[in-house]
Amino acid sequence: MNKWSVAFFVAALIGSVGAGFAMIDRADSAVATVTGCLRQGSGEAVFLLRSATSPDEPGQRDYLLVSVPSGVDLAAALNHRISIVGEIHAAVDGPEPPPGANTVERALRRLAVQSMSEIAASCAP
Repeated sequence: MNKWSVAFFVAALIGSVGAGFAMIDRADSAVATVTGCLRQGSGEAVFLLRSATSPDEPGQRDYLLVSVPSGVDLAAALNHRISIVGEIHAAVDGPEPPPGANTVERALRRLAVQSMSEIAASCAP
C-alpha cells in the first residue's frame, strides 16, 4: 500500500467517524425519565412539568407535556411530584402543543409522554 492509499484510507475513516458524530449531534429527541412537579398550564388540556430534573441533564427545567396517551390521567396527578418517561424534543420540534397552549408554553421543550408514575402527593421537596 503506497502513502497515497494510506492517506485516502485515513481521510475516508475520519470522514465517516465525523459523519457519525454529526448524526448524533442532530438527534431531535431522546427518551428520558424526568421528575418534577405537575402543574396546570393555560388551558384545560395543557400540562407542565415544572422544576424537572433528569439524570441525563444537569439542572432543572420546565417541559410542556405533549402526546399524552389516553391511559395516563394527568389531571389526577396535578400538584403532585411525578416521574415521566418520554421523548424530549426541542421547542420547535416534535409533536404539536396541546390546544390552548400560550406562547410562553409553546417555547418550552416538549416532553412526549409515554408513561407516568407518582413520586409524592405534593410538590414539596
